[in-house]
Amino acid sequence: MQSTPCKHPVIVLQDVAFTDLHALVEFIYHGEVNVHQRSLSSFLKTAEVLRVSGLTQQQPEETNNVMKKLFIYLNKRFLY
Repeated sequence: MQSTPCKHPVIVLQDVAFTDLHALVEFIYHGEVNVHQRSLSSFLKTAEVLRVSGLTQQQPEETNNVMKKLFIYLNKRFLY
């Protein structure tokens, strides 16, 4: 970035939806975020690609546990 003469460089994140990025920024700043169930897979994939700690793990088993916890939370949040 230091070699870029532009004062406001543009960063392109290929295949990253704005809604996922927005939710990740909320998670980073607030420590929690509400994500609709249909967006959960995309959200977690984006977190994994961007290496956001606290949402994804290196081990597949741990990732499944995080997804299960988020799924349970979302079901309680939106179905009750």
